[in-house]
Amino acid sequence: MITNISDEQIFRKNLIRPPYYALRELVKIGNEVRATIPVEQPRGNERGVITFAESARHLAILGSCAVTLDKEGDESCLYIALEGRQKLCTEKSMGDSGNLYGIARGEVIDKRRAKAYTRLFLAANDELLYETEVDFYIIPQRIFARKYFDFRQENPSVSTASIANPYGEVFPLYDISLTREKVSFSLGVVRPEYCCGHFPDYPVLPLAVLGYYQSKAISLLLDQLTGLSDTPYLFNSGVLRAHNFAFAGTKLIFLARSLECCGDVYLFESEVVTPAGEKIADATVTLTSLEKT
Repeated sequence: MITNISDEQIFRKNLIRPPYYALRELVKIGNEVRATIPVEQPRGNERGVITFAESARHLAILGSCAVTLDKEGDESCLYIALEGRQKLCTEKSMGDSGNLYGIARGEVIDKRRAKAYTRLFLAANDELLYETEVDFYIIPQRIFARKYFDFRQENPSVSTASIANPYGEVFPLYDISLTREKVSFSLGVVRPEYCCGHFPDYPVLPLAVLGYYQSKAISLLLDQLTGLSDTPYLFNSGVLRAHNFAFAGTKLIFLARSLECCGDVYLFESEVVTPAGEKIADATVTLTSLEKT
């Protein structure tokens, strides 16, 4: 049985909003949900229909929708992605364009914890591109508002934000430092419009967006290692972990290091920290360089 799910059904219990939420044609089929997945972020040097980080964003949102529909009660909650584990399932169809859809199944562990098991497909031939597992921490809105009251500020709506869709933009990078051992740069201070839709009145930069800029740091380091400019690459797998919230007003520094190289396959680690050294997020990823050196 296929049941259409309206945005309002999700928004009543899940504190996400557009443009962060960009799923279309959300339906529930048995114990799974399915939605059309848009492509918004510039890919840069990354090859494929959609970036590794953006696919993680949409799949995490789809997974949170699956959990929202399965969770008992009507209380409005924040579904915080603590860790995402993603892997590439095929390279055959990783062209430059194509319509996508995702499928997710939620698992409510207890009142504060949940998991989602998600997959991303190429619509033209139903080929599986990515598999992603996400661990969520569930915080009721009333508890979050009380605990983080000092961070409350207006989160611009789609109609009032100075950036129409921050999830389709590449923000400027500052203080770039490049060596063969490490790359670092700053994103400057997180502005509320960078977080539009995540979350109302408490703008926080999403984990998958942090991952997008971690991938930028990794791409810059890959160029240092290959000695080339704009080295094309394809992510194979990765684990992205959240440690603290990146509230609007926080200054962020991104770092990337190379751990290992075997032929054209590289293992990188990256992290996001504040100037005081507080860790916001980190990641470990493998990728394949598509440029022969």
